[in-house]
Amino acid sequence: MRFVRLRYWPLWLGCALLLALAVWVRPRRIDGLATLDGEHRWWVNHSAPPRQFAWLPGEELSGLLPPRDPPDEISHPCLADDGRTLYITVRRAGGDADIYRSQWFDGRWQPAVAVTELNTPWDEVGVSVNGDGRQLYLASDRRGGKGGYDLYVALRRASGWGVPKNLGATVNTAADELEPAITVDGSQLYFSSDRTDKQSDLFVAQHAGKGGGWADAQPVQRANTAANERSPCLGEGGTVLYFSSDRPAPGRDGNFDLYRMLLRDAEAPVESLGQGVNTPADETSPAVSADGFGLTFVRQVADRPPGVYQSRLAEVKTIWVWDNSRWLALRAVWWKALLATG
Repeated sequence: MRFVRLRYWPLWLGCALLLALAVWVRPRRIDGLATLDGEHRWWVNHSAPPRQFAWLPGEELSGLLPPRDPPDEISHPCLADDGRTLYITVRRAGGDADIYRSQWFDGRWQPAVAVTELNTPWDEVGVSVNGDGRQLYLASDRRGGKGGYDLYVALRRASGWGVPKNLGATVNTAADELEPAITVDGSQLYFSSDRTDKQSDLFVAQHAGKGGGWADAQPVQRANTAANERSPCLGEGGTVLYFSSDRPAPGRDGNFDLYRMLLRDAEAPVESLGQGVNTPADETSPAVSADGFGLTFVRQVADRPPGVYQSRLAEVKTIWVWDNSRWLALRAVWWKALLATG
């Protein structure tokens, strides 16, 4: 029996070596960092330490329009031309909504002027410009549409923007289609619509490419909830979807806040932009700068016309403080408790 065991020891040794080799060559998890588009990667041992950022409190933009009584209503900001152009929607009191444009010059936004080639006696609301600046998408309830508000595209010409063309029945319906957001390469179009039973949901349409058209728009399932989602905006090269929603949130009572969602990570949660931007007022219509560090949005404070605000990401650090709120609450009532037991 001992001879048999010795006879097979090379086999047992070989199996052990194979098992050890299998353990040694098995895939190992290596943590690292990557840009959101996946183009650049760094392994933890060779990368700078992760840093934390948060949005600063928004500051209102002034001087875009001359003062009027009653004041004009400004909405739907959109950044274009590498952040040098700001499109806004302006509604005069008792009038229609038109597209205006401001240019960044001498360290400030200049007074906005009407983009006359886009405007009609009907409403033109919210624009989005593609990456090369040759296409501008907008919403309008002008005559000849499929329903209420439809989405249109205008091509850039030497003299300005051409006549907007309806995107057709694969995108537009008898309901309202609003707030277009085109990807940098023009392959996908995000927008909001009330075609469901709610006031607003987010949808996306895919373009077939050169010579093709738009496929039927589909709901953005990861973003949509039983609440209302609107104001889509693409940031960080089209890898992040920003939008507004009145979904339930701690300390919120049905008001609209701004959120973001990573498009290339199906498991990534929807994130609030935080208290630097979101307040008890309504925050809508986000527009993100090309570098992802600047944010322009609309805030509607009660009893005031909506205003355009700007914020920037700032590097932050973790701090701690003592929370003595419970002691203060006890100090306010302890003597009442003594009287009640006396």
